Amino acid sequence: PVGLVVSGARAPQLADPEQHDADRVQPRMADLPSRAFWAHFERRYGANPDLALDVVKEHVEPLLKADFRLFETYAPRLVSLPYAVVACAAAGDDRVLDSQLEAWRERCGCESEFERRRFD
Repeated sequence: PVGLVVSGARAPQLADPEQHDADRVQPRMADLPSRAFWAHFERRYGANPDLALDVVKEHVEPLLKADFRLFETYAPRLVSLPYAVVACAAAGDDRVLDSQLEAWRERCGCESEFERRRFD
């Protein structure tokens, strides 16, 4: 590869949600009971009209929880990447701080090949 583009994700050394997740109220969601899961999901991301029906929630809940579990239990191998890294996130994304994007620089083998961007 000639480069890596990461979007909306904090650097791997910041994987622990208890210490680094933007949600200080409930940084772990994968193992919450259904009612608590949906309450925190909507608090965190807002109400989604596509998820208003219980039948839809029942279908997507295990999929979402599996995604949260992967993210919440990820144990990275902290290596230096031998290629350029571009770390980016949306301008209004408050789930990823600039400092968390900037932390990708530590994974970049060559500092001059790192770039942090916010996009509209």
